[in-house]
Amino acid sequence: MRHHSIVFCLSAVVFLASCNAPKEQDKTPGLKNMAPPSIAESVQDGLDVEPNNTSLQAIDVTLTGDALQWSGELTWDDVDVWKIKAKTGTVADIVLVPESEFDIIGDYSFSGNDSDRKFYDSAAASKNELIPNIRLTPQGGYLTVKARMDENHAPVRYRVIMSRISAADDAVSEGEINDRKETAFSLTLPAQVDGTLYPSGDVDYYRLPLRSAANVEFVLPDGAIEVAIENNNKVIWSMLSKSAQTLHSDLLTTDLQEVYIRLTTLEPVQNVLKYQIRVTTPETLPDEIEPNNTVDKAQVIQGDPQPLNLSLLDDADIDIYKLILSPEKVYRVRLSGIQSGEASMQPITSSGALRKDVLFDNQIICDASVQEENALWVKVLPAAAQSWPLNYHINLDEDAKENTETEPNQTREQALAFVLGKTLFGHIYPEGDIDYYRIELPSYPKLTGPIGKLNIDIEAGYVSQLALKLTDREGYEISKINNDHLGKPLHLSFDAPNGMYYLEVSGAGDNCLKPYGLKISFEPSEEALLSALTNEPEAVPSNPAPSAPAPSNPSPTAGPAPSPAPSNPSPAAAQAPDSAAPPAQQVPDIPLDALIKAAEQGDAQPAADVPQKHEDDDAF
Repeated sequence: MRHHSIVFCLSAVVFLASCNAPKEQDKTPGLKNMAPPSIAESVQDGLDVEPNNTSLQAIDVTLTGDALQWSGELTWDDVDVWKIKAKTGTVADIVLVPESEFDIIGDYSFSGNDSDRKFYDSAAASKNELIPNIRLTPQGGYLTVKARMDENHAPVRYRVIMSRISAADDAVSEGEINDRKETAFSLTLPAQVDGTLYPSGDVDYYRLPLRSAANVEFVLPDGAIEVAIENNNKVIWSMLSKSAQTLHSDLLTTDLQEVYIRLTTLEPVQNVLKYQIRVTTPETLPDEIEPNNTVDKAQVIQGDPQPLNLSLLDDADIDIYKLILSPEKVYRVRLSGIQSGEASMQPITSSGALRKDVLFDNQIICDASVQEENALWVKVLPAAAQSWPLNYHINLDEDAKENTETEPNQTREQALAFVLGKTLFGHIYPEGDIDYYRIELPSYPKLTGPIGKLNIDIEAGYVSQLALKLTDREGYEISKINNDHLGKPLHLSFDAPNGMYYLEVSGAGDNCLKPYGLKISFEPSEEALLSALTNEPEAVPSNPAPSAPAPSNPSPTAGPAPSPAPSNPSPAAAQAPDSAAPPAQQVPDIPLDALIKAAEQGDAQPAADVPQKHEDDDAF
């Protein structure tokens, strides 16, 4: 025979104390007390009517007030199933209280099936088992109570204590079971949620449909907790917290349509971990639109990004930008508004890989050109900032591609062909960079000695000590020069024979922000100019005299037949040379600069209209 008793609690405080409820955890800074005192109610006895071992046999219990408790009895192989009902929106804590020495365990399910069943077995023997934040419905959910003991153990008694949870002002209470996306707790903007993580391994999911841009804030207690935001089964933002703190997520935009917020405990949980989630709508959209931590979510910026106020939210945030720029330009990109070492920047491809054709270091990218879609992708990563958020700007400088050195040109095999007479701007960056240029002089094959003077001039740029070395085709050094002072210009001159040459530019310092200017010119010698003119093919008269007809049977060894002389030649015709003989060579009266230009372009005879000088020819 079972023995029944009625236990009364004098007050809500005495009730909780006498029922050996779990000790309230210390409040986390920033969190309000989420569970107000419950109202004492009598223990309803006699409800445990066997058989009630399955969901089909479950005994109905309805929570109509703020608290309810009832009793039951278990044998070693007994299971009691209770179907708990309440009006929509009710969230309650359930405590299983053993009234003697045994280990009580429980589980809860919306359907009564194993597919959504959650087990609670954290307390030691004779201790209360807590089942917090259970979402109740008018249709009812299923609470299963069981005792862990051997078959010789006498029947034991227990009590179920259920108390309604009231959330803080303007907040709602999390409702378990929400461990999967299928059972996620739904939120609407704006929202504030009071939730708990318990027991160990607990996962809480929230579904957030987006009708406008939103920010998500997490107020967390001590304990290893991972918070994340997912979209289309991909994590678009995540953070790991181990101490009581407030974390701000990335801005969520309406093109996501729907996201899931997830919290997960990563360490054993001894007491309930209370947290808050706040979802708000910003008054104005910021310059930086989050999430932008992956290439496919990169923020697209048309033109110069410098006016935009950008920021890294924390030490795990990554910002990726897709800058739409001109394909005719080469760009230098720099982070500004931060201290050295607080963040870094990298050039990446449209797939997210580091670009190998661009030089960069820490906060500067040198000489980057656009790729497909006329876009330049850059990634900004946190480093060692002292406080968050870390605000920064992206500065952009541009140069015409035709006048700018392009990487890679760090070996003789990668040497850039230099157009004589032009000015090219380049960078020795980062430290250790070397730039190679290939110089091909006009050919004067009849001359074996020097064909003219090769002049190399370089303006060193800002904070740079540069060195020049000139080598021949085989790599033998011809001449070299370096400066002893920062920013000092250099000049190298060489009486050059025919051939191809290589110029090596190296140095120390940082001249990415102000490039060096390199001009290489060639002055052919007078002998070279005359050689170019005398190598001209023979001129053909405008009206040549007709040739005499060839004999019908010419001798194989006979030379060309002479032209018949006219019967009455004119004096002019008598003095004119034979049409078959070449005319005498004469050097035309052509200005020297036109001769030089003709030699550089490989023309034997310059045209009457000498081309105008390019604007870059007078860069120095």
